[in-house]
Amino acid sequence: MPEWMYVVLRRREPGMFRYLDFAAYVARVRRRFLEVLEADLSWPYPYPVEHCNYGDWHRRRGCR
Repeated sequence: MPEWMYVVLRRREPGMFRYLDFAAYVARVRRRFLEVLEADLSWPYPYPVEHCNYGDWHRRRGCR
């Protein structure tokens, strides 16, 4: 196991954390992520709205 992990925070600056302090949380998130992938669920998509072409969402995912 690594001693440290880095997480990009809101201000887009990396935060440095001891891995052992968050190991249980990391394992839980990883397990849940894999469960969702194995369930083969369709990806969520936002409801199209009038202002769909504004902002950066349409550049990231496209708009219907």
